Amino acid sequence: MTYQITKDQKKAIKETIKSIEHDYKTKVREAEKKCNSLRDEAEKVAEREKAAIKAKKEKADKEAKDEYQKTKSEASEIHIQLVMDLVRNVILDIQSKNLEQRGHLSRACSTSSASSSGCCNGSSSASKEDAEIKEWVEYATDRLEGHMPRAQVRQRLLEEVASGALIRQHQAQQEAARKTDELQRQLDELRLLQTQLQQQQQQQQQQQQQQQQVPNYQNDQATLVGMAMVEDSAPPAYVSAVGSTEIGVADYNKTGSKK
Repeated sequence: MTYQITKDQKKAIKETIKSIEHDYKTKVREAEKKCNSLRDEAEKVAEREKAAIKAKKEKADKEAKDEYQKTKSEASEIHIQLVMDLVRNVILDIQSKNLEQRGHLSRACSTSSASSSGCCNGSSSASKEDAEIKEWVEYATDRLEGHMPRAQVRQRLLEEVASGALIRQHQAQQEAARKTDELQRQLDELRLLQTQLQQQQQQQQQQQQQQQQVPNYQNDQATLVGMAMVEDSAPPAYVSAVGSTEIGVADYNKTGSKK
């Protein structure tokens, strides 16, 4: 006799298989959803991290650019100022030396019978000065053209020259005042020394006068003593010579005492 599965059994088995398949598919779908969720979260985290990294990178780039611009600006200003200072000092030296030479020339022309051609050299030197100054201005303009417009370079250089001239004038005035004070101090010292010397000379003269008065007083005393001794002794006219019969000294003293 052959064993056969009933329809109900077949149906139950098929239902069980379908249930197993359903559970499998359900678990797979859930795993897939979870995987997608994790992937989405990871992508979000990655995006946030990427944004943070980008922001950090942009911040670092900005700081680097700012530092670069700052350093470049400072270096540019140093470059400009150094060139300006050098050219300004050269121009001021040219003006100062030419001014001094023109002063000497003017004094020479006014105090001597110099020729007209010699006295007209002042205008020639002024023209040379202008040409030389212009040459230095153009040189500075060429060197600094990369930092600012040429007109701005010329204007700033002229301002630097004017300011430097005022500074030099102020320094010259201070130096003149210092020398004047020094000369006044030396003059005061000389006057004080002269006063001290005069006082010393007066003291020496007074001492010499006092020293001269002491011998005079001693001489006066000696004179008085001598006169007293003379009164007690015989005058030379009455001193008797050896073997003389005239009145002797003792007799004269007796005679004087009787009076």
